[in-house]
Amino acid sequence: MTAAYGVYSFAAGNRAKANYDGAFVWADSQSADFTATANDQFCIRAQGGVMLDNSTPAINFGNQTRQMLNLYQSVYGIGVQNYTEYFRSGSGFAWFAGGVHSDTANDPGTGGLRTMTLDNLGNLTIPFNMSANYYYQTSDRNLKENFMPVNTLEILKKVTSLPISQWNYKKEARIEHVGPMAQDFYGAFKVGMDDKHIATVDESGVALAAIQGLNEKVDGRTQQAEDGIRKLEAQNAELKQRLEALEKIVLNQK
Repeated sequence: MTAAYGVYSFAAGNRAKANYDGAFVWADSQSADFTATANDQFCIRAQGGVMLDNSTPAINFGNQTRQMLNLYQSVYGIGVQNYTEYFRSGSGFAWFAGGVHSDTANDPGTGGLRTMTLDNLGNLTIPFNMSANYYYQTSDRNLKENFMPVNTLEILKKVTSLPISQWNYKKEARIEHVGPMAQDFYGAFKVGMDDKHIATVDESGVALAAIQGLNEKVDGRTQQAEDGIRKLEAQNAELKQRLEALEKIVLNQK
């Protein structure tokens, strides 16, 4: 054990060194120096882990906005902003069910299941090894307002003129996609948060409306065709009646 050196400091354990004022340093039995690095630090080295008694109700981090928990220096962490709690990652995020810790990226460990990953480009992936692989988006009528009907034929017209191309993200040169640009989509339909993003709810809604518009257009043409057929049938019936009348006149003259 090394005694504390700083003013108002405390050091205990094997080779613990509280070399700064107001520092508390607790070291376990490992034979290596464990030293405070700044004034007023609380430092613990505990190879067997840190345990709080079950009666401890909570850990309080104060009441100011800041990064509350630093992991892997400060590259990863949990923090609080005004009205926002955030999670910081130097690369991506992963969600596991069960398993044990593994240092390999996106590995849930022995007995674990990777349920979801989110990379640094914003790509959310749900692996196909999930027993129920669905994504649900809230669409409850009771959570919506300002309902207005849409002109499905007009939407169909805009969809047919919407530029669709094949492309890839600059950071994903090997992964190809097909779809519209957010600027063109927003310019055509004026829905969503801005002209840099396309919400899946809007993309699918436009597609469904265009399908209805196409069906309405096809139905209209079908109705026109049916009306034309009925008109021809009526004309044929009239011509047939005239022909029969004409035949009677000719036969009577004989």
